[in-house]
Formats: sequence, C-alpha cells, structure tokens
Amino acid sequence: MKRFSKEELFILRNKIEINKLIHEILKVPSKVSNGCIRFRCPACFNYNTSTKSDTNLARCFLCEMNLNTIEMVMAVKKTDFYPSAQFLQSYLPSNISYNHVNSIVEKETNSNPKFQASSYKQKPKKPSRIDFICNLVYTRLFEMKKK
Repeated sequence: MKRFSKEELFILRNKIEINKLIHEILKVPSKVSNGCIRFRCPACFNYNTSTKSDTNLARCFLCEMNLNTIEMVMAVKKTDFYPSAQFLQSYLPSNISYNHVNSIVEKETNSNPKFQASSYKQKPKKPSRIDFICNLVYTRLFEMKKK
C-alpha cells in the first residue's frame, strides 16, 4: 500500500473546497438556515453545522468536531483513511499536479499561515474521530431500534 507524503495530504486537505465536497461530491443533505447553508452532520445527524472556507474545515457545533476534507469523506462514506484519501485524489482540480507539489505547498504555507500540511498527531489514549463518529452512529441506531 502506497503511503501519502505530507505534501500530497496537504493538497488533498486544502485544494479540494470543503463546500464543493459536501454539496456536489458527497451530496450530504443540506438546508439554508438564517442565510447560511447547513449540512447534516455525519455523526449526530444534526444541522447545527457550518463551513469555513478560510481554513477549509467543516464544523458541527453539537459534536464540537472539526472535519477536514479527508475526515469528512471518512465520516460520510464510513471508510478508513487510505481509501478516503484515494477517493479525493480523483477530485483534485485539474491545474494541480503532484509533480510540482513541493513548490505549491511552500507557496501556500508562506502566503497563508492558516493552511496546514497536517494537524494529525496520534495520541494512543484518546479514541480517534472515526471511532467517536462510529460510536455515535451505532448509539443512534440502537436507540431507534428500541423505539
């Protein structure tokens, strides 16, 4: 299995617009509330959500979870990291190529400090976001079966 470099992950997280991913690619149910587009959280199924194009993150205020593009695909499609990153590769803008990825990453990080190559740090004692999402989904399904 091929590993993704930091530069490739940077591109996947920052060059695919989060709004486009949610609405056009993943087709997550959405609605307009107070002039803002709200998407259905893949974990708690609530619409108390928002996106921020400056940081290219989606947020659920009920779960208190921020999701980048890879994490959003993981949550919606219920896949692991590697298949989610592979899925996103096919949606990269046509003007982005991995041949010049180092210069793109360098330019972006120097010109906009909000872009990050990766904020992921493995912490063995804390469950991962995908574990949290799965637990929430299974809890919700279990409650629905009881009724």
